[in-house]
Amino acid sequence: MVGNRLANLTPVKTAAGISWHSDRQSHGLSGCYESGRFEDAQNTTKLGGYTLFNWTSRYAITQNFTLMLNIDNLFDHSYHVYDLTEPNGIQAVGRRFMIGGEARF
Repeated sequence: MVGNRLANLTPVKTAAGISWHSDRQSHGLSGCYESGRFEDAQNTTKLGGYTLFNWTSRYAITQNFTLMLNIDNLFDHSYHVYDLTEPNGIQAVGRRFMIGGEARF
């Protein structure tokens, strides 16, 4: 512990976003910040903080079919996340694209 703070817990974590919608489409940009945290119970190793941005889009092709696009880690930021088994955390995945469709019956 550090004072009354448990190891492995980030002291500051925040998120915010903005979105736009019309009849057939919606788009959104969200961001999150997570401050550095201790990696071990002895509070000797610390992971750095990071800020990520994500993009989401949806477009209705027909009344029953919608195309979707998500881009996570939009700016391909390199960072490590907490992992119980790794002393310096694990390298997080970079930019990810997810494309899909949604059908309603």
